[in-house]
Amino acid sequence: VVQQRVVKEEALLTPMALLGVYLLLRWDAGTPRRERFIWLAAFVTGLGALAKVPGAFFLPPLVLLFFMRGGLRPALIACAGGVLGLLPLLIYGAYVDLDLFFFSTAQQAGGRPAHWNLFPRFFADGLINHNLVGHGHMLFVWLSYALAFGKLDAPRRAVLGLPLIYLAALALSSGNWTFGWYILPMMPFVCLGAGHFIEDLLDRPSFFGGL
Repeated sequence: VVQQRVVKEEALLTPMALLGVYLLLRWDAGTPRRERFIWLAAFVTGLGALAKVPGAFFLPPLVLLFFMRGGLRPALIACAGGVLGLLPLLIYGAYVDLDLFFFSTAQQAGGRPAHWNLFPRFFADGLINHNLVGHGHMLFVWLSYALAFGKLDAPRRAVLGLPLIYLAALALSSGNWTFGWYILPMMPFVCLGAGHFIEDLLDRPSFFGGL
């Protein structure tokens, strides 16, 4: 709450990304699997780009998950649903001026100073208006997430690993201008991993886990 300030695009992008994954899980758990969940999952995820353009980075890993879970047909349907979700953004760009839209988007995504060490602030420092907030909390949830990740079964690991592609794409485009709210769409997934670690530690206490 503190890191995202009051009104930021990530406050809308975060529940949309979660909803897309939830609909994927609804489809995967269904007997029979209903295609409407594929369309809805991909459409909502693509639509996230209207909240903030980097939201589109959630779409490729979602399509990959559909491919891993169901093969080529679900992945192609997810591609089509995602394109439909992205379409309003492109229509908006065309209405304003398509060349200007792509130029300004590219400048925003690629015009920031590059830095050799892209990730530390995402893992450790929540930077808000040049003040560091929540250092210990960020370290804890990431370490817990990493420890849980190795113990999860393959389907859960795939779902909780999905936003790492978003993180990499965001880090590459933001250079050394990173702020606390950038990481917000990833935090529910990281906290799910941390929650799994705590639950596992309560059931099977260990010295290393306690440390």
